[in-house]
Amino acid sequence: MSTALFVATHKPVRFNLPPEYHWVQVNAARNGCWEGYLHDSDGEDNISEKNPSYCELTALYLLWKTSQADFAGLCHYRRFLGKGCLADLAEVTGTYIKKRHIQALILEEKDIKRDLQSRDIILARHYFPYPVNVYENLLRFVYPADIEALVRTIRQDFPEYTETLQQVLMSSNISYCNMFITRRETLDRYCSWLFDVLGRVEKQVDISAYDAQHARVFGYLAEILLNVYVRHQGLSVKEVPTITLDEDDTPLSLQRRTIVSCYLLTTALGIAPERWRSRLWDSRVDHYRCRDHSAGYASSSPGKRLVNYFKTLGGKDVCVIGSQPLHIQSVFVNNTVHAFCVDETTDTAALFREIDRIRTTPRPFAAGHPVRIYKNGVLPDTMNQAILHHGFFFIENTPWGYYCSLS
Repeated sequence: MSTALFVATHKPVRFNLPPEYHWVQVNAARNGCWEGYLHDSDGEDNISEKNPSYCELTALYLLWKTSQADFAGLCHYRRFLGKGCLADLAEVTGTYIKKRHIQALILEEKDIKRDLQSRDIILARHYFPYPVNVYENLLRFVYPADIEALVRTIRQDFPEYTETLQQVLMSSNISYCNMFITRRETLDRYCSWLFDVLGRVEKQVDISAYDAQHARVFGYLAEILLNVYVRHQGLSVKEVPTITLDEDDTPLSLQRRTIVSCYLLTTALGIAPERWRSRLWDSRVDHYRCRDHSAGYASSSPGKRLVNYFKTLGGKDVCVIGSQPLHIQSVFVNNTVHAFCVDETTDTAALFREIDRIRTTPRPFAAGHPVRIYKNGVLPDTMNQAILHHGFFFIENTPWGYYCSLS
């Protein structure tokens, strides 16, 4: 029985992997084909042109249409499904693995055949350390209208999946990255369903004006749909750790590794004061921000960074009121993000003038997206009374932010 694992890559990175792993160049139809790779444009039946919006799914489509292997799966050039205690430790501590160590930590054919003797599918371990649910996290990457199109498609064309979709969106953790390994027949059924659903959603979503981040919408929605399909079909799952490649081979400092480990452990166990865990979260986000050489945070002021951040979420008119950028929550209103951060020094009058202005605009708040204000510290009585008087938004007494804290 044969095994084929396709490794999707958008750049010519390559290193030694077991023979069952096959490198696949994605977006080949737009960039030309590299020698020595499979290409998502191979064959007449391909979706390579859709790679900017379908992401690694163009490699999955190639796997579905061309491979006849008994066991098949998908991973990324920088993320792999792993095995063993060292892989578990690397995932928990946020350690990036150097290329020369990858082979010892990833699944091999013998591991896959053994695991799939008793399970239907191998998935990346459920992972979601953020203080929001799956739906709220998804709003960081796609517009509300995109999610509504998915929900509408499932409700109208695949009604038996409706309840499961709602359960997944409201859950606190799922398997991410569209990585999995399964038997050929399961792959056929899943891909037939997945690309049918996405094709119907695609007809309802116009991405022509989207930026590059939001244009990846169908790749993000597929992460949700993989979990919906597995749960609805009652597939038995073998969860394994995700191994992340250290692309620049820059070792993590012991201090950073300790911070990341403490954050993940205290969050998972629910221990330590919330404010202390908040500081760990800030350090963890700062760690990943420092690794991202393309992030444009360093040269701008905190206020400008905050505005720019919410604009990347889709906000066309971002207004921040407060004496300092504390932890914040975004609210989408017809593709507009309104972010409010409050503390004991916030100008209360200015805050409520802005809220009233938003309420009286011709475009009302979208259903299901109430104003949500996060506060940090104790607010004066006048603020609490004003909040109760307006009564249409939701207050959370927490130091947590949505993704990054710029305090």
